[in-house]
Amino acid sequence: MMKDLNCKVGATWNISGNEMIPIIDPSFKGATGGSITVVREKDINDSNGQQALVEIKSGLITIEDYADGYKSKGRWAPTGSLIFSFDHKIFTEAVMGGAISLVQNSTDHILFEMKNVINPTYNVKCSAWVEQGDSQKMMPTIKPPMKEGSLERLKNRLPVP
Repeated sequence: MMKDLNCKVGATWNISGNEMIPIIDPSFKGATGGSITVVREKDINDSNGQQALVEIKSGLITIEDYADGYKSKGRWAPTGSLIFSFDHKIFTEAVMGGAISLVQNSTDHILFEMKNVINPTYNVKCSAWVEQGDSQKMMPTIKPPMKEGSLERLKNRLPVP
């Protein structure tokens, strides 16, 4: 997801829905589409080495899944910040929020179709660690603030699929 390790502060790029599957669920078997736009913000240099702050600016990920007895279609509008470690070549911390619109339809009813619509919003923080011999080192560096934004504006990016 960090397209160019040599990109400068202020660089922007898109991350496709397929690249977001590890964040959604690594075992996800459905299809994703759409993309999000991110920008490289300031660098952080501390005891964890050189790191880049990456901010999600905009975008929408579509999700579609078919399984025995149901089909699901959804849209995901993530927001937030991620921290990339140049030493370990991974994102080591993320503070994310956003909204999801998901419609699940049953496909195994003869006379009618059941429909379930959910529209949750969320805020999550996750951290990675790096194994060093027999120990693990937590990598959190900073607590990037969630950008203040209008929940209604975010939900407007999520028309019902």
